[in-house]
Amino acid sequence: MWRGIPRRAARAHLGDIGSTIQKFAEGPRLLRPSASSAGHGSAGQFHEEPQVLHYGRPGTGLTLVPE
Repeated sequence: MWRGIPRRAARAHLGDIGSTIQKFAEGPRLLRPSASSAGHGSAGQFHEEPQVLHYGRPGTGLTLVPE
């Protein structure tokens, strides 16, 4: 999670965040994020959308824009 948070810059994609987390987890630790591993938005209300998967492909998913 902490590796993905800096990737939340404007115009990033949710897949950029997931990919960053996945690469860290699958590195020398030999872990594999499960399909049920996800975080969530926390802009206004806790546990709100969007769901942020802990795996992904860069450049895919929702594009993040500042409010």
